[in-house]
Amino acid sequence: MVTANKLAQYRGLTALGIPLTGILWSTGVYFGRAGEIEALDVSPAQAFFLVAVGGVSQTVALWFGLAAVTWAMIRVLRARIAFIRLLALLSTASVGLWAGAPAAGFYLTSEGPARPAAALIALAGVAASLVIAADGIREATGWTSTRAWCAIVFTAIFVASFASLSI
Repeated sequence: MVTANKLAQYRGLTALGIPLTGILWSTGVYFGRAGEIEALDVSPAQAFFLVAVGGVSQTVALWFGLAAVTWAMIRVLRARIAFIRLLALLSTASVGLWAGAPAAGFYLTSEGPARPAAALIALAGVAASLVIAADGIREATGWTSTRAWCAIVFTAIFVASFASLSI
């Protein structure tokens, strides 16, 4: 089983985790909108660059927001963790999203028979990232797995309620 502790030995994952996730998300969106992009009077490289800038920017913003909410939930559950450490932990946990993000981007922007497979890959990637994040929170706080999962679930509830109010 891949755990946050095992991944921590690869320090490069912390630095590359979120930007690479953003680029991979952008790749899924690019291929999902390939038909529309081809109709534009823009070279494929320029189009991908523009999609990638937006995808990486969006992913970095979501990373900070998710880390802030998770940090608050950890504090509610009476533990302390440095915000920078939590950012690094979540960046390392994004390894699961390296398969899930492009699949989710493709699923959300395309039509056709590949969508169900993309949805399954996206859900598996999110699940893997959540497991790694919960394990990292457990190790960083000295909590039990149940308590670490409570922080993850509380974060998910907050994010879901925020998203439902935005619709």
